[in-house]
Amino acid sequence: MKIALTGLLLGSLMLSGMALGNVRPPPGAQQGQGMMNQQQQQMNQQQQQMNQQQHMMNQQQQAKKSKRTKKQSQQKKAPGNAGQGNIYGYQLMTPEERAQYRQRIRNAKTEEERTRIRAEHHKEMQERARERGITLPSPPPPSN
Repeated sequence: MKIALTGLLLGSLMLSGMALGNVRPPPGAQQGQGMMNQQQQQMNQQQQQMNQQQHMMNQQQQAKKSKRTKKQSQQKKAPGNAGQGNIYGYQLMTPEERAQYRQRIRNAKTEEERTRIRAEHHKEMQERARERGITLPSPPPPSN
């Protein structure tokens, strides 16, 4: 800190003396000024490194966010992307039955075929619910 203040003081004396044209810089003033320049350069380099690291971190975060958004978008658009809450009567099905149902929906070639599969499934789940004494909502959930 003392060096920095001395350097600033010397620098201002040199500038004011040079402006007047009659004062020479004191011995060692240039050395102090050189030391200040080195410190300033080091600080600038450290700041640049920090900026680069921050930039890289921001890019990585954006890439992760972009991947998540893309994956979520694809999941929403994929035909037959029925999650547990989207499969009518899922609570009455085993995990294997849910997987088979999802696969049937995914393998369907047309929307009409998916509609037919959903209607059959709806009827089957209504019968299963009736056998177990459970009430399911009457209309099937809207298709994706």
